[in-house]
This record gives sequence, C-alpha cells and structure tokens, in this order.
Amino acid sequence: MKLRSILESVQDLEARLEREYNLEYLSISEGPKHVELHNIRVRPSERNHGSGTKVVEAIKDYAASIGKRVILFAEPDRGKKSALSRFYKRNDFKKPGRFKDYSIPQHTHVWHPE
Repeated sequence: MKLRSILESVQDLEARLEREYNLEYLSISEGPKHVELHNIRVRPSERNHGSGTKVVEAIKDYAASIGKRVILFAEPDRGKKSALSRFYKRNDFKKPGRFKDYSIPQHTHVWHPE
C-alpha cells in the first residue's frame, strides 16, 4: 500500500491524476467516512489502455492510507452499463449488500480497505 504525502489532500490527488493520466474529467471528494468518486472520464484516445484502472487504484490507495472506503455511483453513459459494471467488479467494488448503509444512495458501489 502506498501512503499519501502528509500534504496531499483529495483536491491535490484529483489535480495530480488529471495531469498524470491526461483525463477529460475527474471529480472526487472526501467525506467523514469515505472518499467519493463522482465522475471519471478518460479521453477517447486514452481508453482501453488501463488509465481508468490506474486512477481508481490511486484513489483506493489514498482512501486506504486514511482508513476510508471509496464509494461511487453507477451512472453510465447510454449503452455502457454492462461495461461499467465489469469495470467496478474488476476493481473490487461491490453493492452495499443486504445490510444496506442508508447513508449511501441507491445505485452505489463500495470498496472497503482491508
């Protein structure tokens, strides 16, 4: 597990990842118990090269370093629902499950640090 720099905030992480992976758009925030991935958009020319996975891994590393889970919302572009579902699963995100955390909105996927 990579530990974040003492000075790195979620805003610093967002800006660094946008630059490093030449993203079209990235929006993340930090709450008291979680880091939330609002939106990630990889440029069409950069898709299918692992950039999205690397960005999600960096966000998970950041969250793990501060003992928080990562939550994200399933709002795929039209016709992309199954691909997005596979992406979430590949990156160890799960539905909240039977014992739902009602602070997390429906259509959410969660990753918990181990």
